[in-house]
Amino acid sequence: KYVETLTQGAADYSRKSFEEASATLRSFSEAKSPADIFRLQSDFARSAFDSWVGESARVSETVVKMSNEVAEPITSRYAVAAERLKTVAA
Repeated sequence: KYVETLTQGAADYSRKSFEEASATLRSFSEAKSPADIFRLQSDFARSAFDSWVGESARVSETVVKMSNEVAEPITSRYAVAAERLKTVAA
């Protein structure tokens, strides 16, 4: 379930990034001056960075949820075993 979520998110992010880069390249051809190109490049870099930060946060959140879900049965068994050892030792 989590792998599917991560894979779909990566595909969506890649598609969106490609579309934004393509649009930016098209707008470069319409620039009237070098200042316009620098402004477009700056806007694109800022947008790409913000998008990357958002995607990284989403991936991190998903991985943390997955790790917690995977570790929960092990933690529960450890707690039961520790409780039994306390009972035996007492």
